[in-house]
Amino acid sequence: MAHSVVHRTKRLFSSIALDHAHEQVNAVVKGKGGAVGLTENPATLRIWIVAGPELARMVEEFEEVISASESQNHHESKPAIQSAFAKDVVNLVPSFEELGSPVKEVGEDLIALHSKDVMNEEVVQTIRTRRATIQSFP
Repeated sequence: MAHSVVHRTKRLFSSIALDHAHEQVNAVVKGKGGAVGLTENPATLRIWIVAGPELARMVEEFEEVISASESQNHHESKPAIQSAFAKDVVNLVPSFEELGSPVKEVGEDLIALHSKDVMNEEVVQTIRTRRATIQSFP
């Protein structure tokens, strides 16, 4: 099972399936213009067949050098982000204790978490419209 994925970077949880890696290499080899029309011109096709894989190798080497200089941790595992998240959680708990849990609220009203203010019908309708629009996306 370990050979069914490719590790394109040294970052944790960044492995991709072999077929996905193959498609990425093909995309690099083809470049922006793609491979459209290559088969119609034998000279261009030969150049692409010979130089394409080498160009892909060079691009991959460049990306490895760039990724080696980047952190190997997830971008949200930095101490400052973790500290800010913990602070937000600590600040939210007293609001729940003071105002009650918004999950336990029953009714059709839209209530602000921090103040328990009931939103007017125009705000509620806007939220419902946005939610319906988002849910209609595939």
